[in-house]
Amino acid sequence: MTNADSGSPVTWRARTLRSSRGKLGIASPSSWWKVLPACALLAAAACRDSSSVPATGPTHFVLTAAGALELGGAGSGTACVLTLFGGNAYCWGYNIAGNFGNGSTKSSNVPVPAGSGLSFAALSVSLWKSCGIEKSSLALYCWGSNGPSGRNPNDLTPELTPVLVDSSHKFKEVSQGSGSGCAVTVDEDAYCWGGGGERTLVFPLVKVPGGHAFKSVGVGDVSACGLTTQGDAYCWPRDVRYGDTTDGPIATPQLVAAQDHFMSLSVGSNHACGLTRSGEAFCWGYNSSGQLGIGTRDDDPHATPEPVAGKLTFSVLAAGPGSTCAITPAGVAYCWGGNSSGALGNGTTDNSNVPVKVAGNLTFVSIGSGAGSACGITDDGDVYCWGFNQYGELGNGTNTGSLVPVKTLLTPTP
Repeated sequence: MTNADSGSPVTWRARTLRSSRGKLGIASPSSWWKVLPACALLAAAACRDSSSVPATGPTHFVLTAAGALELGGAGSGTACVLTLFGGNAYCWGYNIAGNFGNGSTKSSNVPVPAGSGLSFAALSVSLWKSCGIEKSSLALYCWGSNGPSGRNPNDLTPELTPVLVDSSHKFKEVSQGSGSGCAVTVDEDAYCWGGGGERTLVFPLVKVPGGHAFKSVGVGDVSACGLTTQGDAYCWPRDVRYGDTTDGPIATPQLVAAQDHFMSLSVGSNHACGLTRSGEAFCWGYNSSGQLGIGTRDDDPHATPEPVAGKLTFSVLAAGPGSTCAITPAGVAYCWGGNSSGALGNGTTDNSNVPVKVAGNLTFVSIGSGAGSACGITDDGDVYCWGFNQYGELGNGTNTGSLVPVKTLLTPTP
C-alpha cells in the first residue's frame, strides 16, 4: 500500500496511522485482537513526501510491498516497487495468482515490469490480489485471483492484467489485503470491498460509515484501520462477506485510544507497534516469536502497549506477520521476532525478543517486514531483501534464501 499523494516526489517512510488521543491501546481491551491484523500492509508500505528527495542522483523507488500477506507462516511473497517519477511498477517473487498484473502467472526471481503498462500513483499487493490507483485518472484498478469482474463466488479465474474497478471516484490511497481491500478518495471517504480469504469479490465498494475524513487506510486479514485527517486511528472488522455481492454493512469504526501521541502505527498479523513523536517504539498483541521486542517471549497476548527493549529511537516502523523491523533516524535497520527463514537479516536463524541490527552496514530510508522475508530501500536508491526466497522474493536471480541483505537486480530508470 502506498500513499497516493501523487503530486509530490517521494521520500521513503513506512505507512503510518496516527492518533492524537491518550495512552496507546485499543479502546476496548477485550477486542484488541480483532483490530491487530487490520493494517498488515502498512508494514510494507512507503509514504510520499516532498521534504527530502534529491533533485538529481540515482534511480529511486517507493517500496510498495515486501513479503506476503499469507499471515502466520513463511509462506510465499510478492514484492513490488514503483519508480519515483513515472509510477512504473516492477515486481518479483510469488505470481501464481497473477499478482504482477503482467499477463502471466509465472513467478520471478528477478524484478519484471508489472501492471501491463499502466502508471500508478499507489500500489498494493497481497498473496491473492493486487490493486493500484492509475496515476493520471486516479481510478482504481485490481487484478489477480477472482478479479474485479468476478461476481460468481466460485469463479477463481485470475485476472492477469489490471481491470477497472471504479472511475466514479478519484482515489489517493489503496490497501489490498488477502481477503478484502479498502481505498480512500481525494474527498477523504473510505470505501471497502471483498471478504472470505482468497475468494474475494471486489464489487460493490461499500462506504465506511461514521462520517470520518480519512487520510489513509490499511487492510489486514480480518479487519481494517484508517487514519483521519485529525490524526485519529479507527479500526473496524472486515464485514463484506464472501459469496454475497450485496452483503454488509461495514462495521462502525472503533477509535484507537492513545495518550502517548503516536506518530505512527504499524500492524502485523497478530501484533501491532507504534512510534511516539520522540521515536520510542511500543508493541502489543501476541508475542510467541518475540515480535513485540520487549525482551521476553510467551504465548499470552499483551493487551497494553509495552516499550521495545534497547531504548532505541526509530523513525520508521514495520510490523509483519511474525516479526517487526524498524529504522533509526541515522538509517540503521533493526528487526526482531521470528527468524526461521532469516527475516531478521542478522546472519542467523535464531528468533530474537529484542531488536537486532540488520547486517551489511547499509543506510536505509524505507523498510518492509513480510512473511519470512523483508526488503528495504537504501539512501542511494538500491533495494535489498533478505530471508525466505522459494519464489524469488529476494529478487536477486536465485531461489536461495539469505540470512543477510542481498541486492535485488533492479535497474529500471525513474
